[in-house]
Amino acid sequence: GLVKDLVTLSKLQEESKTPEKSTFNLSQAVTETVSSFEILAKANGITLNYDVGKNIMMTANENEIRQLISILSDNAVKYTTENGCIDLRLYKSGKTLTLSMTNDCENISKEKLEKLFDRFYRADGSRSRETGGYGIGLSIAQVIVERNGGKIEAVSTKPNTVTFKITF
Repeated sequence: GLVKDLVTLSKLQEESKTPEKSTFNLSQAVTETVSSFEILAKANGITLNYDVGKNIMMTANENEIRQLISILSDNAVKYTTENGCIDLRLYKSGKTLTLSMTNDCENISKEKLEKLFDRFYRADGSRSRETGGYGIGLSIAQVIVERNGGKIEAVSTKPNTVTFKITF
């Protein structure tokens, strides 16, 4: 798994700074991708809510954007606290598309939030065996967002939550 993730990250970084783009229905891509995590979330006692604006179109690399949504969804399911909640929103304001995913989690300090996109970084190293993964998914997510002309940030607006906010 680690080798596969490193190869993915390396390929994304080596390829042209502008990937092949097409116009696609982002609303549909988000709904289809996130819905595949519903069973896993429910099995872990997690409530998964999503509020997706209708027929929001985007010009980007659809496969990469679906991979981004999958990474964020997987991360949220892995790190949401027991009986917690994940809230996903997709909306358009003017020319700006915003995708945000908020989940309940153990409190994350501002210093740790800034490091979440670093390769191999894990905010809680003691849980690495329990949750799986290698701390590289968010690095891949960041590269995907940047390659497709967006910006990603991790913020915590209230205790015991984290929000990944992506704007295009």
